[in-house]
Amino acid sequence: MLNHWRWKIQHVELSGKLPDLSSQPECDGIFVVFWWHHIPLGYQEILAQQLPVPASQLVTIAVQTIAPTVGDHLFAHGFKASLPGISTTLLSRPDRPPNFQALMALKTPLAELEQRWAHVQDSIMEESVSVVICTRDRPQQLEKCLRSLQQLSHPADEILVVDNAPTSNATQHLVEQMPTVRYVVEPRPGLSVARNTGIRCAKGSIIVFTDDDVEVHTDWIARLRYGFQDPNVMVVTGLMFLQNWRQKLRLPFIAVHLDLNGNVVL
Repeated sequence: MLNHWRWKIQHVELSGKLPDLSSQPECDGIFVVFWWHHIPLGYQEILAQQLPVPASQLVTIAVQTIAPTVGDHLFAHGFKASLPGISTTLLSRPDRPPNFQALMALKTPLAELEQRWAHVQDSIMEESVSVVICTRDRPQQLEKCLRSLQQLSHPADEILVVDNAPTSNATQHLVEQMPTVRYVVEPRPGLSVARNTGIRCAKGSIIVFTDDDVEVHTDWIARLRYGFQDPNVMVVTGLMFLQNWRQKLRLPFIAVHLDLNGNVVL
């Protein structure tokens, strides 16, 4: 079982000046997430005893951290990650090395990565997406979640709230105030029951689940659609953080795209 640690989550934008990471006496370490503008590229866990970390050292950490992800976005082969916890002999096929000439010709990988992302933004709108939120008697948390879904850069085609064995009409009344959200009641209790009801009622070709206490990133749907551009990808997961880092928490969930061969597509 994982120990519960207190992590400070710090987002580092690589297009600007990198910060010094100071000691954090109130937490067990810093969970650093590296970004290039709006594109998340990787994370690194830095324990309290490893702090402080000057900006000059953070540059090296950043390069080592983001290289596999950037390579995976820019090259078809050579940078595929294996599925954690599962033997590569069971599911994964050995990855081929990248094209050497293309690798040597790469001069500004982060700029090229951004250009590619801009190029695919129109094509990712082709797949319809249904967001399913299963909830039970938590209208205040649900309202924050639904409000965040109204701020998406690429909106979902459908937002579906499955009210699971409710004891009041509070959730129904909340959803009735939001014309873009569809309400479905499931009288049988149980999260699995509620999710299956959401799947049956959803109309989108991609069905996305999130919890009722989550506030999503503005690019959430765009990134999920992007993950399914590869026809072999069947499942895409996401990255989650607690808003209050002073709470004890396990490591945040890490984003992966899982294909039919068990390979993780970052």
